Amino acid sequence: MPKLAPRVLPAFHRRERRNLAVVTLDELNLYFGPWNSPESKEAYRRVTGEWQANGRQRPDTAEPLTAIGVLGAFLRHACTFYRHLD
Repeated sequence: MPKLAPRVLPAFHRRERRNLAVVTLDELNLYFGPWNSPESKEAYRRVTGEWQANGRQRPDTAEPLTAIGVLGAFLRHACTFYRHLD
């Protein structure tokens, strides 16, 4: 995908079939809800602002997934879900 000029933002456009607002950042489509709604416009402004502040790259907010993290999450779930075995 070609690089955008430094002052150009990715287009806020409409996904016709589902009538959703969408923007493509770093080859990933981000959907913002119903086309042309105030919420979708606000989400677009927020996401593109974060994208610009992060050097025109998507911010990676999620921590990397590890086996220990998955096992710990399952153990926390199992302790609450399987509390009363009898």
